[in-house]
Amino acid sequence: MNSYEKHENLENLFLSNETIDKRDWILCINFSDETSLFRLGEKIEEGKVLVTRRRKIKELKKKLFEFGFLKKVIPIKENSLEKLPSNVFTKIVWVSPDIRKEKNITRLSLSYKLLKEGGKLYLLFDKEMKLLDEFIVKLLKKADVMATVGLLEKVGFKPPFYEKVFVGKNISSYVVIAKRIEDFFSPFDTIKP
Repeated sequence: MNSYEKHENLENLFLSNETIDKRDWILCINFSDETSLFRLGEKIEEGKVLVTRRRKIKELKKKLFEFGFLKKVIPIKENSLEKLPSNVFTKIVWVSPDIRKEKNITRLSLSYKLLKEGGKLYLLFDKEMKLLDEFIVKLLKKADVMATVGLLEKVGFKPPFYEKVFVGKNISSYVVIAKRIEDFFSPFDTIKP
């Protein structure tokens, strides 16, 4: 197996601070380089990692093969997210989602569908991002001017939501975490006298 250089970015900072289970099924959106995917490939044994790409899928597959991770880390086209089955992933890790774009709001909703019950959505932002405060308000508190809830609740996630800050040598990340929790319906609610 080849060795690779680990460097600091939002993805690697996240992987250094969060626990990855060897059985996790993880969807990675907007990952910027391969080193974080190699690290995931090292941690996953019984699960899988799917990573979205707009282009250069062949090049990524070649690198994953060279480093021995192609069976664990699978690149897919970004536009194929809608075709994935429901209730598959234990984690979805999305780097720098631009929630001003309608397609990303749709994908936020899709994330809820793709997660297993108890699965977590991690939204990673650069702590120095200019729009961070605006995005946090929109995600957690007020989706738009008329809304009384944030985007995460609007698409199906239920509070509590969690916020973390990871600090590296040259970069800090702000992480919003939402967990898929199903509503509990009592079987007695449907019984009529």
